[in-house]
Amino acid sequence: MLTILFVYLFLNILFNYIKSVLVKLYLKKHSYPVTHYDNYIVGIKRLSWFLNHLIFLLILLQIIGINIMNILTSISLVAVALVLIFRDYIANFLNSIIIMFSKNIRLNEYVKIGDYKGRIKDISFMNIELHTETGEIVYIANSQVLTKEITNYSKNKSKKIMIDFTTPLISSKKITLLESELKKKISNEFMKKNISSNLNIIKVGKDVIDFSFVIETNNYDYEFERDVRDMCNKIIIDYKK
Repeated sequence: MLTILFVYLFLNILFNYIKSVLVKLYLKKHSYPVTHYDNYIVGIKRLSWFLNHLIFLLILLQIIGINIMNILTSISLVAVALVLIFRDYIANFLNSIIIMFSKNIRLNEYVKIGDYKGRIKDISFMNIELHTETGEIVYIANSQVLTKEITNYSKNKSKKIMIDFTTPLISSKKITLLESELKKKISNEFMKKNISSNLNIIKVGKDVIDFSFVIETNNYDYEFERDVRDMCNKIIIDYKK
């Protein structure tokens, strides 16, 4: 029994050491600070945790006198049934490994997955935790993440924000004044951003005009989009009064 415990302690220390070395090498290779935390580090830590607990379970079974080989043999006989029962869990687990070591989406990036848009706050073996602009926390199963269309806004060096709206029929002079007010407000509020903007007339109807106010920046983040939309919408609402 002591031998088995020593084996577990040795393997536990070994896994933790390998985890620590891999994380340090990764941080050094990319010149990241010690506090840096991303998918790769999450993957290494979660895999280490999984292997430690798996070994602990196997050793516990050995201590209480259950033959591991017999269990494995029994499991193999019902493997097909187990796969059918736990296929969703297995798919989530395998996809989590792919996501954790993926360069396409990372922690704290602002993405759209299917119908949900928000910032990735955590990646577990079962799901991705997404925080939306409205403060909601959405959990998306890993098996669904890789089958849905993903838009990664954080990877875009430039981003266009389009605000579509309609006003009653107005003169060209008023359109110029509205565009000038929108541009001036954005320029004053977001001086540190490299912004270009333009008010486009989409359609002129009998009584209304459809507009699209396009804002382009090379320093995009979702907080900026939320703030600029909120500000522009208030200006447009006030203008319609």
